[in-house]
Amino acid sequence: MYYLPTQELVITEYKKDTNKYDLQTLDLEEKDFDFVIVNQTLEHVYDPVLCLKNIYNHMKPGGILFFNVPTNGIPHSIPFHHYTGFTPVGVGVIVKAAGFRILSIGQWGNLEYLKKLFETNSFTDYRALRNPGINDFRCPIITWIFAIK
Repeated sequence: MYYLPTQELVITEYKKDTNKYDLQTLDLEEKDFDFVIVNQTLEHVYDPVLCLKNIYNHMKPGGILFFNVPTNGIPHSIPFHHYTGFTPVGVGVIVKAAGFRILSIGQWGNLEYLKKLFETNSFTDYRALRNPGINDFRCPIITWIFAIK
């Protein structure tokens, strides 16, 4: 996030104020964000479409949303409840249901990472892989999207 030129950077961390930053009830003072990043979060919420609608309502027209979610994962964080298996099609459906238009969507993963994930029951830094650049559509790990309001 520090690689993007910006005049102002607003970072919200759910654990710092669980009422204020709950995506399911989000109502911040700012309603004019032009770029929003949601990193590995939507798999933990009970209603991802509602959360995306709330984010949409906090963005200015033409604002860009980027988020990523696991396609394959292990139980982690709280709640252990996960909407797992987000595919590009699934992500596209929830983004469009929230009112966004898709700009770009895709996934990354490979057999080496998938094996490490389930053998170690932990998330491996992709840079520790022998071949991190290999993207095998049959072994997805993460799905990502860029969308516009």
